[in-house]
Amino acid sequence: MNANMNPKDDELAKLLEASADNITPNPVFLAQLEDKLKAAHKPARWTLPDMRTMFTAVGWAGALVVLAFVMTWAIRHLAPNPPQPASGISTSTPQSETIDTAPTGEPYD
Repeated sequence: MNANMNPKDDELAKLLEASADNITPNPVFLAQLEDKLKAAHKPARWTLPDMRTMFTAVGWAGALVVLAFVMTWAIRHLAPNPPQPASGISTSTPQSETIDTAPTGEPYD
């Protein structure tokens, strides 16, 4: 028992535990209770979701697709376009000089 209990409380607790251990329920009661519990227990079965659940999921998926299209349209049409070069102006970059580092075929001393 608990070390902090009063000795009288400890005696009473032991007496109550001994009395509770001696109690046995009526076998008829046990049988009836077992039958009721078996009848009340229904194992879970896998079933298809109902239509309301499916329509809700499809609705949310459709809303996300519409949101993606709206955001794509908004970004393309509302964001500033990069400046286009004027007509007749070349946009190519000039070629820089390249240094040829390949050996010329002369032997090294």
